Amino acid sequence: MTFWTRVRRFFGADERPRPTTSQALAVEGGTSKPSSPDPVEEPLVRLAAPDALVDPAVIDRAVDALRRVGLELRAVELLGDAVRARPAEEEIVAALAYLHAARLDLEAAAPLLEALRGSAHHALRADLLLGERAERKGRLDEALRHYERVLARDVAHGQARARAERLRHLLGAREAPLAQATMIEPEGVSAQGRYRLVRELGRGGSGAIYLAFDTHMGREVALKVYHPQVMKADGASQLAREASLPARIGHPAIIRVLDVDAGIGAVVMELVSGGTLKDVLRRGSLDVDQALEAVGALCAPLAALHDVGIVHRDIKPGNILLRWGMLHAPVLTDLGIALLPGERHEPGVGTPAYMSPEQRTSQEIDSRSDVYAVGVILAAMLGGHPGQSGPVAELLDRCLCEEAAGRPRDARELGDRIESVRAGLRHADVHVSDVVAIHGGEGPRGLLGTP
Repeated sequence: MTFWTRVRRFFGADERPRPTTSQALAVEGGTSKPSSPDPVEEPLVRLAAPDALVDPAVIDRAVDALRRVGLELRAVELLGDAVRARPAEEEIVAALAYLHAARLDLEAAAPLLEALRGSAHHALRADLLLGERAERKGRLDEALRHYERVLARDVAHGQARARAERLRHLLGAREAPLAQATMIEPEGVSAQGRYRLVRELGRGGSGAIYLAFDTHMGREVALKVYHPQVMKADGASQLAREASLPARIGHPAIIRVLDVDAGIGAVVMELVSGGTLKDVLRRGSLDVDQALEAVGALCAPLAALHDVGIVHRDIKPGNILLRWGMLHAPVLTDLGIALLPGERHEPGVGTPAYMSPEQRTSQEIDSRSDVYAVGVILAAMLGGHPGQSGPVAELLDRCLCEEAAGRPRDARELGDRIESVRAGLRHADVHVSDVVAIHGGEGPRGLLGTP
C-alpha cells in the first residue's frame, strides 16, 4: 500500500461532515476561540488551501505558539483539517503525527507514522516512534523490528541500537554480526560481509540504495538492493542488465558497476555524491540555458545506448545523478529495465509520468520513447511549456509529439537540435543586447515562446 493510499484510507474512515476551520469553535481550558482565525493560528488554517506553501519551519513555529498558550488541541484540529484537505502533503502529515507523539498520544499518531514509513525524510523517526509504541504495549518482537529498520537506514543510530540490544537480550536473541546480517528494508535482506552499511540514500520502485563502505578496498560505494517482490518477479533479469550493460557500453557518464551479488539481489556501484536532478528540481525551475545545457549533456550517455539499439525506458530525474552536483556532468543510472534489441516491449514498463504514449501500450518502442521522456524533463526544468512559439517551444513540441515519428529519432539527433537551439539563443542574446544599447528599449520577444 502506498504512502498516499494509507493516509487517505486513514482519514477516509470517518465520513462524518466536519465544520470548516472558519466555522470551528474550539474550547480548551474554558477558553472559546472565535470563528475567524487569529494571527497565531492563521499559518495552520492556510495549510488547508490546495495551493498553500508548506514550510515545516512555519508549521513548527505556529504549533509551538499555540502550545505555549495551552491550545495544543486547536493545533491538532487545524492540522487534522489540513491533512484531510491535502493528504498527499507528507510534511503536514508528519507535523500532525509528531504533535500527537509530543502529547504522548502514540495511538493517534500510529496510523500517520505507518504512512510515513514510506517517506524518505521521515521513515527513520516514524519507525523509532512506532517501536516505542509497540514496546509500551508489550509487543517486544514488533518493537525490535522497528528499531532494526532504523538501524538499516543509520547503523550508528545510538538510541535505536541501545533499544535493539536491550530487546534482543530480553528476547534471548543474539545480536547478528554487523558484517554478515545487516537488515535492509523492505522485508529484510542480508548485505555481503564485505560491505558495511552507513545510511539509506533513497529508494524507488525496484530497490533501495545505501551508502556503504567497502572494507576490502577502503572506499565508499553505493549499494543497490532490489526489493524482494521485484526479485521474485523479474529481478534476476533486471539485476543482470544493471550489472552488465554499463560495462558493455563503457560510457563515462553511465554509472560504473563494481560488484554484484545475485544471491541477495544487490549491485555495488560507484558513489556519485552530487545528488540527483530530482534534488535540483525540488528547489525550483532553471533558466533556459541551464536547462538546455543539462539535457544536452544527458543526450551523450543516452546516445551511447541508442547507438547499439538499447532503449533505457526509465529516463527520469531520479535516475540522473550529478557528479560534483553539476548539471553539465550527469551520470545515467538504473538500466535494470532497459530494452535490448530483439526484445518485446511489455506495456506499462517504466515510470508513468515520463512514459511516451506508445510505451503505455503493447506497441513496439524504440529510442524515440526515451526522447519523449527527455522532453518531459526539459519541460519540468523550465517550469512548464514556455508557450506557442520560439525555438525552445518548438523543440519541446517535437520531443513531446504524440506520434513517435514526429520526434527526433534518437538522443544523438536530439543533442544536435539542442546545441543548435542554444547557439541560436546565444546569437539572439547578442542581438538583443545591441538593440537595447542602441535604442535604450526592450529587444525582440518571442525567443522562448513568450508574447
